[in-house]
Amino acid sequence: MGKTVMGMDRREFLEYAAKGGLVFGAGLTSFSDFARAQANDDEHFVICVELRGGLQWMVATDGRDLEQLPLDDPKVVHKLEIKDAPPTVQEYEDLVNKDFANRGQTNGKFILLPYLSDLTSSYKKGVTGLGCPYVLGFAGQGLAAHVDDIAVMRGVHMQGDFHGIANANGEIFSGLNSAETPHLAGVMATLLGQKYGPRLLDNLVFENATFSTGGVALARAPVRLDAESLGYIVANADELGDEAAATRFAKARQLADALAKAPGLSDLHRKVFDGYVGAMKDAPAVRAMLLKLKNELKAVDASLDLNIQFKTALTLLQAGLTRVITLCLGTPNGKNKVDGFGLFDAHQGTYHLASENAGTANTMRHHLNVQKAMDALAAFIKTLKTTKFGNTNKTMFDVTTVVVGTEFSRPSNFSGNEAFGGEGGTAYGSGHYWFNNNYILFGKGVKGGAWVGGNEAIRQMGHNVDMTTVGTANPADIKMTPVEFNFTGQNPAEPGEGEGEDPDDPFGGGSYVPKDLKYDRDFRPLMARDMVRTVMGAAGFDNRYGEAYADERVKNAKAIKSMIK
Repeated sequence: MGKTVMGMDRREFLEYAAKGGLVFGAGLTSFSDFARAQANDDEHFVICVELRGGLQWMVATDGRDLEQLPLDDPKVVHKLEIKDAPPTVQEYEDLVNKDFANRGQTNGKFILLPYLSDLTSSYKKGVTGLGCPYVLGFAGQGLAAHVDDIAVMRGVHMQGDFHGIANANGEIFSGLNSAETPHLAGVMATLLGQKYGPRLLDNLVFENATFSTGGVALARAPVRLDAESLGYIVANADELGDEAAATRFAKARQLADALAKAPGLSDLHRKVFDGYVGAMKDAPAVRAMLLKLKNELKAVDASLDLNIQFKTALTLLQAGLTRVITLCLGTPNGKNKVDGFGLFDAHQGTYHLASENAGTANTMRHHLNVQKAMDALAAFIKTLKTTKFGNTNKTMFDVTTVVVGTEFSRPSNFSGNEAFGGEGGTAYGSGHYWFNNNYILFGKGVKGGAWVGGNEAIRQMGHNVDMTTVGTANPADIKMTPVEFNFTGQNPAEPGEGEGEDPDDPFGGGSYVPKDLKYDRDFRPLMARDMVRTVMGAAGFDNRYGEAYADERVKNAKAIKSMIK
């Protein structure tokens, strides 16, 4: 048998690669053959997008229907115009007509309605082609042209309200706020690999996205790389040999020093990857695609730029390197100036800072970050729909499923345990809230225009859904009613301690909680686990859900059939 790469024959190489955590199909004879592989007519790619932190969905896909609000009642509706400079504490107190020092006691008792320039134009409503009503907030209006391309799951209750793999950002793609259940991407990588054949870098994870495999054999472990270093590795490949490749690899990894706490590539992975890079000279088409990204990857910090992450992901899918990718926007990495745990952590509330403070704390300009992310999603939808898939009559939109989620929500009218007021600081919009998250889905297997779920207009708490009706093909036939809730008030923290220091009081003084709510019933709100099963259903794997998610707390998930083609 002839030698292929790294001085090994095919059998030796496959054994070596398997030890490094990479598994290849029987049809692989060399890296060059692998890179040249053309997509067939039946293929399925998956991209999971984690927006790190708690996003105010009210300014995006969960806008307020102004006709449901008593706009002329100042005791209920407080209109907040977003300007370049935030309001002072006094201006904020005057606006909400409350004792600002005890603001936690007023959580959710009124609606704080942010807008840009004009209230009416800040919340655009309409009906999708499937007859589903939608309202887009002012930071989500870039998606207006794609309301019939995307499906949106609203009013999703989470089981966790904070950061960490054993909490909310471990839940968004697993269904449980615990590291015990696997990430959707790991499960999909295994299932799609079984159906279509494996990929060299399957289950590629960018930018330190949260990822767990739990103890489930069905979930494939991730290959972690940040988009910037990956781009440098492949875009600078040439024929200078292993030593030069290793040197470039070392330089590329220096760009990811901030990810030192994340699992890195083993030496075996590195050598296998170097071997692939060395073989790129035999795959001009793939090499050309990667080279196009070189300058862009030099120009931006990929951790803060969803557009470049999308471009890199699409390139790798087209190149045949991977089938399942998880992207992450806004993980703090020591150089991107993200304060807190994520780009969407609105630590200072609803407003954004003036331009002279632009480099200090990215999370403070919350609605601008939301708008940039939603605009990037809209641009990617357009790119997928105009990019040909291999030598077929399909586009990449026809063969790629994308699901977008965030750790939890931050309604505008909840103060939190992260913003303490003070000069230039206001609290509403910084509260953690796990009773109304949103998911955006589009692409293969997803029924565009299916906007399902809902929530109460002021407290923004996700509705109860009759889960026995989610099997209907028509989203309008899903039955739901508002959740009953109680307000639990608590005394403010002692002076000097700040608000909400008590871990059992994440809202800082008081909170609304669902009344008599059991998440294991058929009459309950939508949950993250329902999104997981819906995506699996869109790929034709609904009957495999129980193999990966047998935990008692997630096994009763339902695929929302009205969101599936």
